[in-house]
Amino acid sequence: MTGKKMRLMRGTTVVLLAMLMFAVPAVAQARVLEYQLQYIPVGVGGVSQMIVNVIMAPDTVLPVTVRVPLPAGATVVWSGEIVGEDPALDPYREATVTATEGGQIVEFVLSEARVGQVEADYVAPTRSGTDVSASLHWVNTGEAAPLLVSVRLESGASGVAISPKPTGDPLTNEAGETLYALESLTLAPGDALDVKVSYDLGGSNGMDVTVPLIIVGSLLVVAIGGLTVAMRRDRRRRPTLDAPEVPADTDEGDELTF
Repeated sequence: MTGKKMRLMRGTTVVLLAMLMFAVPAVAQARVLEYQLQYIPVGVGGVSQMIVNVIMAPDTVLPVTVRVPLPAGATVVWSGEIVGEDPALDPYREATVTATEGGQIVEFVLSEARVGQVEADYVAPTRSGTDVSASLHWVNTGEAAPLLVSVRLESGASGVAISPKPTGDPLTNEAGETLYALESLTLAPGDALDVKVSYDLGGSNGMDVTVPLIIVGSLLVVAIGGLTVAMRRDRRRRPTLDAPEVPADTDEGDELTF
């Protein structure tokens, strides 16, 4: 793992009070408010890719160690903190990757923001002519917290079939990419989710014309009656589309807006 961008539970009250009383710098543990997974069946270089965010509770005391789930077979490309709208300012954090039953755990420290991010390469999809199929076996190696999953498809995709079934209509950006949001769910530690995707590319030339997207929704910005998800340019690979603003982390709400 390199620093170049492409792009657990809260302690007891006694422990927290002791830390405050002695004012000793320490790495805290806090609860996860939400995990966000964006799955990209055909990514840069032809392999599948994913972007995984961990959203910590607003009252999380920094610095804090976060544990981000990652599937078996995935390779971390970048890990760090999301601090604002400029990807160049997002600090890279060296991570420890540990294999566990059914998956991996990516562990690193957040010291400036309560949003951590891991970008990873995954196995290549299956192609037969213009037909593309891919699957993701996701095991929750982290906490029991809500999981928001979206699937990002390249321009020209048709005949799309996704399981579990997406909710609502997909979002589309100027490049013609589509983002399908799945229903939010909470997996207990060790529980698994299988995502299967198939579609036809027709005459599309695939990743040569696409720009990856990133999930921005969290429990703090869930729209009334449904899931709010925003498509953004990849923060580290192809900055060719304007991205909505994401404010720097503050102590007042720590919301992600778009």
